Amino acid sequence: MLTKIKNTLAESRNELNYLTKQKQEVETLLDNEILNLSYIEQAQEFLQEVAKETQNKLSYHISEFVSSALESVWEDDAYSFQLNFVSKRNKTEVEMLLLDDRGTISLRDLNNVRGGGGVLDVIAFALRISLWSLQKNKEKLIILDQPFTNLDNEHLPLANKLLKEVNEKLGIQIIAINHNPLLDEGNTIYEVYKEEGVSKVIKK
Repeated sequence: MLTKIKNTLAESRNELNYLTKQKQEVETLLDNEILNLSYIEQAQEFLQEVAKETQNKLSYHISEFVSSALESVWEDDAYSFQLNFVSKRNKTEVEMLLLDDRGTISLRDLNNVRGGGGVLDVIAFALRISLWSLQKNKEKLIILDQPFTNLDNEHLPLANKLLKEVNEKLGIQIIAINHNPLLDEGNTIYEVYKEEGVSKVIKK
């Protein structure tokens, strides 16, 4: 009987030692995971700070360029542009705002944009150029199809001047296809027309 009790105690002691060792291993593993989680959280915070700083710089760069383009066409400083990165439902969204003497207008509500399509044409052009400037290994060529279609005759010459300034300062070759002669002030102009159903090209 005593021998049986001793054997049972020995087995219990062995099992206790095994469980104690397992507990220590689990605690060590848990400590390591907690440490790793802390590192991950620190890395996430760092990445979030870097992303926020990048977004701020990107927002400033694009907002300044688009506002400058608007001021070039509307010389009375009637408009400025603002791009914001906004977190919604754990996602980052881009908010584009147009500021004028009436206040701030979201470009999600295009019907309320004073100046209509002409303003939007300039914004679209400036956004394209500003995003192009951020690319690496970019081609120095931009092709525009009917740019500034909605601009009136008063502002078209200023838009044309904007095209020339972008061409000269950024070294971009701009190929613009349009029907409006007020934009026909490029270095090289080709006119395409039909004669008896045949397309013909002449250099002006």
